[in-house]
Amino acid sequence: MERSYGHSSTHAVPGHEIIGRVTRVGNAVKKFKAGDLVGVGCMVDSDRTCPNCKAGEEQYCLSFSNADVQRRG
Repeated sequence: MERSYGHSSTHAVPGHEIIGRVTRVGNAVKKFKAGDLVGVGCMVDSDRTCPNCKAGEEQYCLSFSNADVQRRG
């Protein structure tokens, strides 16, 4: 957290993470196998192509249309 919203006396607790076990994979899947524990964070719908996504900061994706997401700049 880089305090994008300024000083706060409360802690941020992101939610909506999903975890589970892989049950099966397709022929093209190389990174996961059945039985692996996997998770999806609370950031979804990033384009993975903008400068922020390429820098590993999907939370600042330039393509987000969600009004709750603050962008740098």
